[in-house]
Amino acid sequence: MKKHIQIFAILLITLSFTEGFAQNRYKKPGRHRAPVVIVHPPVYCPPPRPVVHRVWKPAPVRHRWVFFPAQNCYWDTFYNQYAFWNGRMWVSQPMAPPTMRNMNLAHQPQYEINDCDQNDQAFAYNEVHRNRYR
Repeated sequence: MKKHIQIFAILLITLSFTEGFAQNRYKKPGRHRAPVVIVHPPVYCPPPRPVVHRVWKPAPVRHRWVFFPAQNCYWDTFYNQYAFWNGRMWVSQPMAPPTMRNMNLAHQPQYEINDCDQNDQAFAYNEVHRNRYR
């Protein structure tokens, strides 16, 4: 009886190891999953170039952001978008904000922001810009 239990135990151990190796033995080549690598592309920021706005035609601009301190508004020259505070959050849109639509912006004070050319959110430094360009 002891021999039967020993043989059964050896058989059980042998079968358990062969089950574990069976998965590797029957794997087809090229069917394994490769690890997924997520690569975030860098933020696109073209080199500075002279830009002329098609509506209010300022002098050619060499930096990405133009700041209008009287209206607390930014113009993004790369994407031709205005960024302004609407009372709750910063909004970016291709049209001028409602407070600036009937103004001739060529006669408004405006400053090129030269320290935010690589930044997509120059308005994050709005306090600094408002204090610098009063």
